Amino acid sequence: MRTMRNACRPGRQQVKRFFTTSLLIEGTLRSRNPGQLLVGDSATTLVRVDDAKVSAFAALTGDLNPVHLDEVVASKTRFGQRIAHGLLVAGAIPAIFATCFPGSVYRSQTLSFVAPVYINDQVKTTIVVAKIVTQPRNLGSLISCSTTCQVQRTGIWADVIRGSADVLIPMGSFASS
Repeated sequence: MRTMRNACRPGRQQVKRFFTTSLLIEGTLRSRNPGQLLVGDSATTLVRVDDAKVSAFAALTGDLNPVHLDEVVASKTRFGQRIAHGLLVAGAIPAIFATCFPGSVYRSQTLSFVAPVYINDQVKTTIVVAKIVTQPRNLGSLISCSTTCQVQRTGIWADVIRGSADVLIPMGSFASS
C-alpha cells in the first residue's frame, strides 16, 4: 500500500511532463488577433487527467487530501474512487488564454464544481467570449468569457465545472499559429 508521503512525491520527469504538455486547441479564438475578437468566439481543448498529473499537482500545491491520492480512503467516500483536484482540472482554462494570447493577464475567475472528475477522465474545456471591452490608450481588450469543463458520462458530455473569467488581452498578444 502506498503511503501518503510517497504517493505525493512525483519524480522530476513527472513534474517536467506536467508543465511541458502542449495543448491542442480548436475553435475561432485560436485564429484571431486581439483586435479581431468577436462575442461568441470560442476555444476548446481536451486533457486526460491521469495519476501522474494528480500526484504532481498534490506535490506542488501541498493538497494531500486522501480523496485524491489514496484509493482505499477514496473508495469509502461518496465518490467511491479517487477524484482529481478541482483546480487541477480548472487549470486548463488559463492555459487556453496563455496559449492563444501570450502575455494575457487574468483579472478574475469564478468556478462552480458541479461533479467530480475521476482519475483517467478526459476533460473537455471550453471558453466562449461573452463580452469585449476595449481598454483606453491601446492597452488591449478586457474580455469576459463563460467557461466550462466537461467529462463524458454514458456517451454524453456533462459539466463538471462552470464559471466565468475576465482576462486582459494586451495589444501585442497574438494567436499562435
